[in-house]
Amino acid sequence: MILKEIELLVRFLDGAFTLPFFNQPIGIDALVGLLPVGGDVVAAVASGYIVVRAGMMGVPRRKLWAMAINIALDTLLGSVPVAGDIFDVYWKANVRNIDIVRSHFGLPPFSLGKK
Repeated sequence: MILKEIELLVRFLDGAFTLPFFNQPIGIDALVGLLPVGGDVVAAVASGYIVVRAGMMGVPRRKLWAMAINIALDTLLGSVPVAGDIFDVYWKANVRNIDIVRSHFGLPPFSLGKK
């Protein structure tokens, strides 16, 4: 099922680990974003895959555009040294995007909590 596939990717990108002492989930997106410019581009490509798969599921273009804007903000603001890395930890564009997909199908919001 496509939804389970992209939810697994979202968990990897935005919540693979938890920051000690802060109890804040972070993922590969935030870690790769520490690499100047290229890291944010790599993360954007992985996030773009979620948008492509959502389109295959029948999510309307208007919602796909909203998802693309989330990724663009994540990429642009995340590329700012230091402040962008902090932004990456909290923005979670992929969680926002999977919530767009889930709401389209009448499902509850996605949780990065343990499954």
